[in-house]
Amino acid sequence: MILDSGQAIDQGKTSEAKLLTLGDLIQFFHRRRSTVLLSVFVCFLVAIGYCAFATRRYQSESVVEIKPPEDSLGLNSLVQGNTQQSGEQNPLEENVTLATKVSELESETLALRVIQQLNLETTEDFKPHLNLNPLPILMAPFMPAAKKDAPGTPFLESPVRRAKAFDTFERHLKVEIVPGTRLISISYQNPDPEVAANVANAMVNDLAQYTFETRYKATQQLSTWLGDQIDSVREQAESMQQQEAQLRRETETYNMGGTNAAGQTMVYSPLLDHLQQATQALSQAESNRILRGAVNQIVQTRNPVLISGLAGSGLASSGNPASVDSLTLIRDLQSRLAQQRLLVAQDEQRYGSANPKLIQERAQLQSLEDAVREETDRLASRAKNDYTVAEQQEHGAAAERQELIKRANLVNDKVLQYEIVRQQADDARQLYTDLDRRLHEAGVLAGLQSNDMTVISKAFASDKPASPKILLALAGSICVGCLLGVIFAGIQDVRDDKVSSVEAVEKELGIPVYAITPDFNAEGVVYGYGRYLYGRYGGKRKKAVKEEEEKVAAAHHAIHVVAEPESQYSEAMRTLRTAILLSRPGSAVKTILIASSTPGEGKSTTSSNLGATFARTGSRTLLVEVDLRKPVLARRLGLPPSTDGLSRILTGQLDRNYAVPVPGVPNLHCIPSGQRPPDPHELISSETMKELLDQWRGQYDLVILDGPPVLPVIDSVLISEHADLVLVITRFGRTSINSLRTTHRLLSRQVRANIGAVLNAVSQGSEGYYSYYGYRNNSYKYSGEGE
Repeated sequence: MILDSGQAIDQGKTSEAKLLTLGDLIQFFHRRRSTVLLSVFVCFLVAIGYCAFATRRYQSESVVEIKPPEDSLGLNSLVQGNTQQSGEQNPLEENVTLATKVSELESETLALRVIQQLNLETTEDFKPHLNLNPLPILMAPFMPAAKKDAPGTPFLESPVRRAKAFDTFERHLKVEIVPGTRLISISYQNPDPEVAANVANAMVNDLAQYTFETRYKATQQLSTWLGDQIDSVREQAESMQQQEAQLRRETETYNMGGTNAAGQTMVYSPLLDHLQQATQALSQAESNRILRGAVNQIVQTRNPVLISGLAGSGLASSGNPASVDSLTLIRDLQSRLAQQRLLVAQDEQRYGSANPKLIQERAQLQSLEDAVREETDRLASRAKNDYTVAEQQEHGAAAERQELIKRANLVNDKVLQYEIVRQQADDARQLYTDLDRRLHEAGVLAGLQSNDMTVISKAFASDKPASPKILLALAGSICVGCLLGVIFAGIQDVRDDKVSSVEAVEKELGIPVYAITPDFNAEGVVYGYGRYLYGRYGGKRKKAVKEEEEKVAAAHHAIHVVAEPESQYSEAMRTLRTAILLSRPGSAVKTILIASSTPGEGKSTTSSNLGATFARTGSRTLLVEVDLRKPVLARRLGLPPSTDGLSRILTGQLDRNYAVPVPGVPNLHCIPSGQRPPDPHELISSETMKELLDQWRGQYDLVILDGPPVLPVIDSVLISEHADLVLVITRFGRTSINSLRTTHRLLSRQVRANIGAVLNAVSQGSEGYYSYYGYRNNSYKYSGEGE
């Protein structure tokens, strides 16, 4: 952009980024308030429509209390030999229990049981609905064909039907932990309040049944295996007793009389002590194998809750250190997993499912679940290895004992055989008695009769719908409308390059704005006056506006500053006159060119009213219509139709002193454009035009040239080099910054005089008017009376 040296501004200052202030935001909202209000109004209407037509859904809630977990399988008692409670419950273990119950309530298995039990597929929610989402239809050609269930397939064997039913059920089910308690709330929404209550109660009942079945299966598996092992020990003990009785009859075995401190019969043989030790080692190895087998059976279930219960028990302490560490780690991971599930549930309720923080917490939850699964797999492998090692140790102890038996038989076959069989029989009886006593004392099956859940509040049918929430929907629509309105207003503000303030002109072009003038409509009525009449007269607005428009239209052709000297527009013209007089303190402005970027920006109206304003102060003013292509001044000023004018003066067909006095405006003369010539460009740039300008400067105090628009034709650019001041009329909200910038660039190449702007047609309620004057309207008028 080329700026005149006299009007150029400091480039360093203009290059500085302007910080956004509170005033800028206020101006932005005031400027785009219609967009924001329209957005709020539309969103509010949508919310009203939603509340009016949305299906009323009723919610029923059931609350249950989860008791602290117990050693329901009696594993600790089996090892420790007692049935006492282990103490108070760890808070982290409580979280594990609660989180596990929540997961069970949200599981697909429990949901499908309730759907089948209550026949929910026949209710309104589960019936097919019209899908208004066009995305599946658009993506159908690019996606593989959807699988369909075979006709007549049962519900549980129909994957598509089962998945749709579970998705529908899951959307309306809400399970959450009451913070700070062991309570779990189960709520369900449905258009039928009875169905909602039945589902909530069925969830509680089915959870109890599901828990019972799960415990029964796990306990039954372990009990069966332990029973088989005990039966094997019992059969072995009976066989040893039979062999002992048979050898006692066949041999005459003598002992040394009495027993030792351990209660063993004293027999003279160096191998006997070794055999006794080997027999004890075999008995210990067999007991160790059985206990390791019990641990392996529990671990192979891969149930994290049952496995974590082994941590710190006698069964766990009997294993190798690596298994103990794994059990401790699984218990700690289960505690952290429960805390993470609780955190996800709370944040999902607080922020919504699409919150970035919630996505990160879900990823952490998945990581903990993977860690528990991996550590459980490692522990299962390690437990199986421990059981295999225990079997090998038992086989080794048995082989060692057999070797000692062979050696003893060589010394005293019958005697030693009897003692060996007697010792084996005693050990077998003792092992069977001990295992059977501990199994019954622990009460392995007692846990099947216990219930760890208590119903605190049963679900009942509600008489008030839970959704839609009318107040929340309306308030949310207002918030969303404000947000969308601000977004749309911002886009509109960024894309809008129309002149909307004095600062925009001065910042972009670096030229001063001499004045701003109020808006005129086609009849000459000041913008905003109709709204004033409507507010004042109410229902009489139409008649009042018509009378006012007729009054102003009658005075329109006689120049507005003359017909309405006390109006805001007349005051703006006087402000413009003062600014022009002060623009060149050293010399008077003799020639003013009034131009604009495009047609219809109000240059002719400004020219005629500015000329009348100067003439009313006694200055001899000449108004010359330089626009030879589309003349309007003669009609605007009420001059009689004539072909005489500037075009005929320039071609020598009319006297150079020709000027028509404007009726009703003393000291104001006008030279209309006259008949349209075939070559306006050549006439404007001729020497005759220069001579006429010099002549007019000598005859009049001020010469105002009403030029054509700059962008369509070059005439104003050519005549601008002979003017002392060029005023570019810029229409508020219509002239674009780009066109104004181009106009200034074209004029700057020719003009050596001052270039200024007049912001025209500014609404008195706009930010442009406020930023210039500091107030939005003006109620100050000449009253004709002294104050």
